[in-house]
Amino acid sequence: MITIYHTKLFMKKNLALFVLFFALLGATTEVQAQVYGSAIGVNLGVPVGLNYKQFTTDRFAFEGILGYYGDLGGAYAKGFEAILLAEWHAELFTPELNFIYGAGAHIGTYNGGLSLGADGVFGLEYTIANAPISFSFTAKPAYGWLDNGFSFLPGGAFALRYILR
Repeated sequence: MITIYHTKLFMKKNLALFVLFFALLGATTEVQAQVYGSAIGVNLGVPVGLNYKQFTTDRFAFEGILGYYGDLGGAYAKGFEAILLAEWHAELFTPELNFIYGAGAHIGTYNGGLSLGADGVFGLEYTIANAPISFSFTAKPAYGWLDNGFSFLPGGAFALRYILR
């Protein structure tokens, strides 16, 4: 049987982990986060398409994705989407490995209807030392309007990019 004591203890442990996570995240953002300026590549996941990333500072970038959704079932339908994300990068252990987090928006068409909404993004990006290649694994949850109402749209992808500079 769960008592009030156990519930408070559980909440204190979770709060401590939450504070520790953001303290470590804040500490990691004090160093240079990325080793390139811009890159272009493919987005393999939800959606499938092309992406372009442009850093404006050593820790902040804009990423654009032009993608296609196949018939995945559920809330998804066939269509195209344009996504713009604002991303912060925090170095993890080495300049080549970064934790990505941010937000953005999307607009698209699904089965001839309009989709419009907000996106979140978080994941990991790795830049290969001495090679013009970076790749990332990200989750990209979205909430937006489809013709039949508002829906939560889970997404995510593996992205492979060629570093331009």
